[in-house]
Amino acid sequence: MKNTNISKENNYKHATRTTSQQYRNDLSSWQVPAIQEHIGTLNEKVFLDIGAGTIIPGGHFEKIGRPDKYYAQDINPDTLAEGIEFLKSKGVDTSIFTTLVSDDFDFSLIHDNEVDIAWSNSLFSHLSIDSICYCLKKLNPKMKRGSSYYTSMLILPDNLERSSYSWSHLKVKYSNITSHSLIDPFHYTRSKLNNYPFIDQTGFQLKTIYKYGHPIQELVEFVRI
Repeated sequence: MKNTNISKENNYKHATRTTSQQYRNDLSSWQVPAIQEHIGTLNEKVFLDIGAGTIIPGGHFEKIGRPDKYYAQDINPDTLAEGIEFLKSKGVDTSIFTTLVSDDFDFSLIHDNEVDIAWSNSLFSHLSIDSICYCLKKLNPKMKRGSSYYTSMLILPDNLERSSYSWSHLKVKYSNITSHSLIDPFHYTRSKLNNYPFIDQTGFQLKTIYKYGHPIQELVEFVRI
């Protein structure tokens, strides 16, 4: 059954846009060091980039390794096409890339138990807890047992739990937003995430929450049980 919440929460992604070089640089500065630190190398792996946008990690194989396959999924075909064209312009061999356009986390082109590592940047900051579970359930059969899915989220300390939260007081880049508990962009507390029955509902275990390079988000590791 299609999860219609995902389309509503991600309408912003339908807007055709050209990604500025500065924003590419910022995205790279968050993602590449995190992949290096927590994954190591993508060499000889099957890598799935969910909500891939313009496929930023694909331009940094010299730092993170070149996977055997790179699946890039996004709701917006224009951003995926922009990403592939940008990679080609930089001389990247795009033969290992398969793009998946879906507003419903349709991973049907991926074999069961094929994916070694899944990755997202900021995706779960735009999803309700029900949509997060829907994504994980759709992803589960495609991941190898024991494999990890890394995704970034807006996470509040438990003592700051509230329906809406302004991040602007941090006075850092990209902090001029207000997140919410019930509408996009979403925030979650550590206790809610740590106590949520992800294993029972999705077959994933929330393993660790890491600090990483994003100015206001944290990196969450889910492990496929």
